[in-house]
Amino acid sequence: MGTLKNCLSTQSLGWAPTFSSLPHRALRWRATVRIKDSLKKRVRVETPEALDRKMGTTDMDHNREIETFIAQWPESSDSCRRVFSRLFDFLSGLKGAEIEFRFRPGISYSLRGVPADVSDVPLFVMIDVIEDQPRWLSVCFYQQMVTDPEGRGDLIPGGLLGEDGLCFDVESEDASVIQYLQQRITEACKAASK
Repeated sequence: MGTLKNCLSTQSLGWAPTFSSLPHRALRWRATVRIKDSLKKRVRVETPEALDRKMGTTDMDHNREIETFIAQWPESSDSCRRVFSRLFDFLSGLKGAEIEFRFRPGISYSLRGVPADVSDVPLFVMIDVIEDQPRWLSVCFYQQMVTDPEGRGDLIPGGLLGEDGLCFDVESEDASVIQYLQQRITEACKAASK
């Protein structure tokens, strides 16, 4: 009994046991239940669908999700839809790249280029759809992985998964911007595979 009392403070359990009022086994059971309940709050439980998305759904599944997302894009920001679609197509054909699509409907949508092989970085580009009126894109890279010879990007300290990011905001379709971003994506993909 002393071991249980020493390992767990009554503050962490959220209740104060009275040793005289409970039999030994009942006290242990209540403490175990409390510990399991508190662990449930700290451990993130994901649905099988979410785990499938994370752990290796086929490219076809990701492509279907992305194509459905593009098809449901509001007409008010159609030019950004075309830019998103072109960047998706570019990433799909890029050697050494895989695609992740993470989304929380109505909150955020993130198309990520991830290294196909083992890498020190979890991604090399993140294309976020910003829910605004109209929608716009934020295309971000790790700052140390790309160059910005024309100075089009914005340095965002700690802005990409806690690291310094170089982000490009896209509000409309512009062929020169798309080409510039495709060059940065290629550069970042090569840097991630080193």
